[in-house]
Formats: sequence, C-alpha cells, structure tokens
Amino acid sequence: MNEDVMFYASLATGFMAGGYTETCSTTYSCAYPYDPETNTNIELGMKGDFMDGRLRLNVSIFNTEFEDLQRNQVLPLPIPPYQETIKVNAGKSTNEGIEIELNYLVTDNFRIDANIATQDHKYDVFLWDETPNDGIDNPTDFSGFELPFSPELSWGLSLTYDQDLGANGSLTYNVLGNYQDEAQTQPTNPIYSQLEDRTLVDANITWRNVDDTYWVTVYGKNLTDETYRVGSNSVAGLWNFTLYGEPMEYGIEAGYRW
Repeated sequence: MNEDVMFYASLATGFMAGGYTETCSTTYSCAYPYDPETNTNIELGMKGDFMDGRLRLNVSIFNTEFEDLQRNQVLPLPIPPYQETIKVNAGKSTNEGIEIELNYLVTDNFRIDANIATQDHKYDVFLWDETPNDGIDNPTDFSGFELPFSPELSWGLSLTYDQDLGANGSLTYNVLGNYQDEAQTQPTNPIYSQLEDRTLVDANITWRNVDDTYWVTVYGKNLTDETYRVGSNSVAGLWNFTLYGEPMEYGIEAGYRW
C-alpha cells in the first residue's frame, strides 16, 4: 500500500517424521508405529506503522490443516506397567483464527503493548480405540473435539512508564496482565482434566544508573496469587497427575554490564 503499511499472503507446508514411541517398553506398546504428520497453512495479514511511527499494528488471519496428527495417548496394557503413553496418529484437524498485535508509544515516556488471539482448533476426523489390546475393533469417534492446549481466546497487555532522574539514573515501571481461556489437556476432552481460564498479573520497577551499566529490579509475579493448572494427565480414568502454575512470587534482582 505504502512504505508504512504492508499487506501479505503466504502458503506454507511442513511435516514431522513418523516412527515408534521411544519410551515404549512392552511388545504391546511398541507395536504401534506412527506416520509422519503434515500441515498446510494459509495466512493473510497486514503490518503497518501509523501516527508518525508511534503506533504499530499487525493483524493476521490463518487457516492450518493437519493430517495424520501425532498425539500422545494413554494405552491400557494387560501386563505391567498396565498402561503406557504412546504416540499415535489422530486423524485430521483444522485450526483457524486471528492474531492482533499492537505497540503504541503514547508519549516519549509511556508505552502500551497489547496482543489478542482467537482460534478454533478441532478434530475433523479422529477415531481411536481406547482398548486396542482387547481383540475387539471398537473405535470411538472423537471428531469435533477440541485439540489439547488450544484455548479459544488469549490476550496480553503491558503498560510501561519511564521516568528520567537526571544524574541519578532512571526508573522504569511496568505492569503486565495476560489471560488464557479454558483449554483441554487430553484428546478425548474429559472434564476432570480441563484447564480452567486464568488471568495473571505481574509488575516490576527497575532503576538504572545514568550510564546503564548496572540496575536493580523489584518485581512481583502472579500478584493475585491465582491457583491454576498448566497440565493434567488422567491415569486409567481413576485419578489425575496435575501440574500447577507458580504461585505469587516477589523479590529483588540486580545486574551489572561490562
């Protein structure tokens, strides 16, 4: 359009090689090779600088189609250890969404950085036999289910203010917030292993000397002390191994450049 605004379109393909699950330990779990995963991505977008370069805006719309998706799946076994996690091909999926990034220098001292993303990533075809070693071909159709770790909405916001202290250096104040929508952790979307939506808030103040050779930062992370899960794995449908995010943390950091 002009030297400050650009529109683009791209088409890309990729793949991940197939093989066997490296951690398999029995003749049952090692009997399932997986095929290469392939994908085709189409993206349309705009990158632009506005307001004499004080505002930068990037927008992209994408559609990615996957075939022979490689996913981890818990496999029940008739012998010890009675279950293992193996890699399988999970059919086809389509992921489409929008990503927007904004950087705005409001004044010479105050800056806003923001981003937002939406996506709709679901299986187009996913047939999986949850008990493949029972001698009965009885696959369950999980087509239309959401793929793991694919929140529909996520966003981030950062506010930064710089204060000049003259011969005493400078102070930088920063507040960050980010949100992630609820998401699945398992291909079969069980409710008990779902990740709930969460919002995290961090803040920090950094002092730098006038030569910017050393600095001190006072920081706080997860200031609302939100309790949230970042991973969950079901064990035979009986209980979950769950990993939680870090709790509230605060402290002081210092550094020196030479």
